[in-house]
Amino acid sequence: MINPWTVRHVVYPWVFPLLKRAPGRRIMRLVERWEEQSRWPPERHAEESLRRIQGLVRHAFENVPLYREKYRAAGVEPGDIRTWEDFSRLPRLTRDDLHGDREHILAGNVAARDRQFHHSSGSTGVPATFWIDRERASLIFANYHLNMRWIGSEVGERQAWLWPDQRGPRGRGTRLRRFQMRLLNRIFLISPTLDDEPMAYFHRRLTRFRPELLVSFPTRMAYFLRFCRRHGLSVPQIPRLLSTGETLHDHQRTDFAEAFGAEVYDRYGSIELGDIAHECTAHEGLHINSHRVNVETVPVEGLDGDQGMMVITDLDNLATPFIRYECGDIGQLWPEGTRHACPCGRTLPRLVRVLGRVRDAIESPSGRVYSRVVYSRVAREIPGIRLHQIIQRPPNTLVYRCQVDSEFPEDGRELIARVFAEKTDHEFQIEVEVVDHLEMTPSGKLKMLIRE
Repeated sequence: MINPWTVRHVVYPWVFPLLKRAPGRRIMRLVERWEEQSRWPPERHAEESLRRIQGLVRHAFENVPLYREKYRAAGVEPGDIRTWEDFSRLPRLTRDDLHGDREHILAGNVAARDRQFHHSSGSTGVPATFWIDRERASLIFANYHLNMRWIGSEVGERQAWLWPDQRGPRGRGTRLRRFQMRLLNRIFLISPTLDDEPMAYFHRRLTRFRPELLVSFPTRMAYFLRFCRRHGLSVPQIPRLLSTGETLHDHQRTDFAEAFGAEVYDRYGSIELGDIAHECTAHEGLHINSHRVNVETVPVEGLDGDQGMMVITDLDNLATPFIRYECGDIGQLWPEGTRHACPCGRTLPRLVRVLGRVRDAIESPSGRVYSRVVYSRVAREIPGIRLHQIIQRPPNTLVYRCQVDSEFPEDGRELIARVFAEKTDHEFQIEVEVVDHLEMTPSGKLKMLIRE
């Protein structure tokens, strides 16, 4: 391990740029600038975001065929966007728009040397394809360090990731990446499977390395805890846990905090948009990274009025602008009157929570929509449920498939069926299956709802 001060003041600003081609000193200057902006008056945040959006809309209209067609069809010119209300009337970008002609979504004035082709993980269906600015990597690094500062973690602290192997075959690139990470006091513990062998290896490495921060999908952390408990192994004590990639449920947060002796934080982001929102030490919602993105919610039939589908605008990417992008997630913005009153002192807008993907909402035969929160409450009310998945079978059957531990009661199946039926107003026939394993997607996530 390298001394954290040396990492922060020598390795990151001077050595890391030579290996990663990322300007370490500029990245840290961005962190300082964004941290200062995070305490601006709320009105200034809104004014700056609208100014940048106006320029982005003009750029998209003039240089991206897709947007030019969308806006002309809607009778919109860039000069029409004078207020937030004007902006809210712009046509939205959908995932289907990203599945067509690659040149159709590419800004013609962004040179080939300044962009690179990219795609999403495809965990929710067909991968979305798009272009990103090459400078985006520096912004992503800076945003990560900023968000880490919000939870009290600085560059140079020991950090570990429990991660699926999404980076292709082993080779020079993998070895170089490991070397880069070790220079920053980080380790990646990667495996496409969650079997006992990789879990045992993870346990040995975490016990020896003693990270101050562990980053992973909540599903992977739950599998790791289940492995430790099943084999009578002591759970490594880690001060901070960061959940990402999937919805973090209340029962998981409590379980992780007790088992790891950790403060648990939540992060929300995507491959298309980068880091969108992040918890701070106050644990009162997730601060939106409004220096990089703008977040709206639009109503979804069947959901509560303060919940909606999130529509997000990336303020930085010019190669494929994401303007009012339907990311497919359901979220809840902090109430307008109190959204800026975070005890940490930051005035950024906040999300109360992310409720899951739109496609994870269950539609009943009567047309009602039940968000993912409904079936997540079952796990909170019945002890011993560690992971769950819903299978919807026509015309009106729901299968609640779950992994459980020793706390699961003998009448647990009956309790699940009763509680689930109550929370869905008895519109479904409920079946319960207790299983040893739940299948992951190729990107290492747990698909919460499967429609047959």
